[in-house]
Amino acid sequence: MSNAGRGTTQGSGTVHREGAGRRAVIEMSRWRFVAALLLVAVVTGFVTAFAVLSPPSSPLAAGLEGLDRDAAERVFAARIARRFPPGTPIPEMVAALKGEGFEPGWCNAVDADNYLASRGQGGFPCAVEALVIWSPDRTRKRVAAIRGYWSETCL
Repeated sequence: MSNAGRGTTQGSGTVHREGAGRRAVIEMSRWRFVAALLLVAVVTGFVTAFAVLSPPSSPLAAGLEGLDRDAAERVFAARIARRFPPGTPIPEMVAALKGEGFEPGWCNAVDADNYLASRGQGGFPCAVEALVIWSPDRTRKRVAAIRGYWSETCL
C-alpha cells in the first residue's frame, strides 16, 4: 500500500521519508539541547571559579572602583596611612593585609629594602590592582614608611 500524499511506502521495507525527517529534527533538537547544557555548564563554571578565586572583601579597597584613577589612589593612600602609620608592627600589618586578600612579597623595583602587598580584583572588562609598599625601620620589626597605590584598567 502506498500513501502518495505523504510520500511514504508501507510494507515494502522502504524507509519512510516522514519518519527520517522526524528523526533528523529530533537529532537536531538533541544537539541543541546538549549545546545549551554545555553552555550553561561553562558559564556556571566561570561564575563559580570567579567567586571562589576572588579575594575576600577589603574595607581598604571598598568603593574605589569606577572613581577617577587619581582620586581613587588618593583615597586608598590615605586609608593605608591611617590604618598603618609609621611604627605599626610589621607582622600585625601583614596579617591585616592578608585578611583583606593582599599577598605580601618583596619589592626591589624602587629599593632593595622595600616590601609590598598586592591585591588584584575584578576582571573583565575592568581589572583593579591595589598595592601597599612599605619599608621597615632599623629594627626591621616596625613600619618606617608606607604608601598605597591604586590602578584600574578597563578595556
